[in-house]
Amino acid sequence: MWRLMLGSGLDVWTAVKRHGWQHRALPQDSGLRQCLCGLLDPSMSHLVWACPALEHERLGLRRPVSLAEERLNLPTISPYPGPCVNEADEAASVRALAAQTLAALDRGPPFALATDGGASRGCVTWAVAVSGEHGPAVAGHVKLEDDLAGAGETWAVWRALGAWRAAVACREPKQERSLTIFVDNREALALLEDQRTYERWGLQQLIRRDRAWLQDGGWQVHGVWVPSHRKQRTLEVPHPWTKEAAQDLNERADRAASEWLSRVASVAPRAVHLAQVDEKLRWARDALMMMIRVWRRYDRHVGEQSDGAPWQPLQQRGRRALASAAMM
Repeated sequence: MWRLMLGSGLDVWTAVKRHGWQHRALPQDSGLRQCLCGLLDPSMSHLVWACPALEHERLGLRRPVSLAEERLNLPTISPYPGPCVNEADEAASVRALAAQTLAALDRGPPFALATDGGASRGCVTWAVAVSGEHGPAVAGHVKLEDDLAGAGETWAVWRALGAWRAAVACREPKQERSLTIFVDNREALALLEDQRTYERWGLQQLIRRDRAWLQDGGWQVHGVWVPSHRKQRTLEVPHPWTKEAAQDLNERADRAASEWLSRVASVAPRAVHLAQVDEKLRWARDALMMMIRVWRRYDRHVGEQSDGAPWQPLQQRGRRALASAAMM
């Protein structure tokens, strides 16, 4: 588009040259140096955005808000900001999870947690279900480096281990120390079992730290894969858990993550951001079409002044040749 403006003569200097004249050789009272509104030596910015004689070409088009828009027809677009994470909501979710894990320790063994994650429109949610609880699982959302469901479940695994560690630090149980975590994402399970070190390294370090703290205190932490939505007919789970109990706990976490995702994704700024991008792209397209109309109108004006000029052009070249050269 910038090459089009330079080649088309969308200012007085290139326009008169395209018609075979040298600007510096023209007197100030020459019609060739005057805009349609009478301004001497109109610039591109004047012709496109300020000339009152061309106001009808700009009807319905907003004015530029930056030099990039005014001179290059390039609207600035901010990067996608990602979902708005409400820190108060996240803190409330962490407190709710802490209360449920403390209640589980008070009830006694067996102990189990189930995790799940969700992702949509740039939002990532996590959920943790605690065994023995009859209410909904605890869920929250977070802004991570990617918006994949696996990232949400990995975050849920870390939240689960961190909540259990905090609960144990408050109330040291005297009974068996065995914690089972049901995970339905193999990548998150691999991070829990410390099998991978090249993806989500920071989260893995947090998971490794909390698991090591529990193991140093005599806890056995078992990660068990439980396919979501009861996809697996045969499922091996550690004693005393049954396949049905593991799937029920997993479904509670799945339901909580999905419900939380539907709530936060509906207000995510992604749709607003895309609407802003579309509006600016439409403006750039409309502004370009307006510039072409202005160029044609101004070029016609310069041509009319050139035909009636009393001076001879300094460059005796045909208009067609000059126009072809200018548009190359």
